[in-house]
Order: sequence, then structure tokens, then C-alpha cells
Amino acid sequence: MTLIGVGNLYTADDILAAYQTGFADFVALGKTVMLNPDLVALINEGRETEIETSFDWQKVEKYRYTPAMLEGTKQGLDFYPPSKNAL
Repeated sequence: MTLIGVGNLYTADDILAAYQTGFADFVALGKTVMLNPDLVALINEGRETEIETSFDWQKVEKYRYTPAMLEGTKQGLDFYPPSKNAL
């Protein structure tokens, strides 16, 4: 049986710590990848400090969100990463 770890893993340290618990065979990243489409490159290049942990309306073009995703973020729906500033 394979176990997947999921849930609010925003930083490289969070991701690694979740995996290293030994409870999950791998971890799934949803919100983190939504905020950081270049997450793997950021980690591989040692640029972990650049990982976004909340949605910033000043950087809306970076995230590659669809209009529906932007609307959900604006409404504060829990499915989307938290927004650090209002529109």
C-alpha cells in the first residue's frame, strides 16, 4: 500500500520534513505548485528563499492562474493559497 502525504506544505523545509517522517511514500504538492510553477528549479538552484507561501496580487501573472482560480482566490476559498493582500 502506498501512502501520500498532503497538506499545506509551502516551503522546501516543510516538504522535506513531511517526507522524512517516514509515514508517506511521497508527498503531493498542490497549493505550493500553484504559487510556484518553477518550484523544482527554485529548490535545485538553492533559491528556497524565493518560494512564495501566499498569493500576491502584485505578481498575478507569475502564477498562471485561470480566471476561475483568480475568482476563487479573491473570494478567499480555502482550496486556494491564502492571499497576502486584497485587490
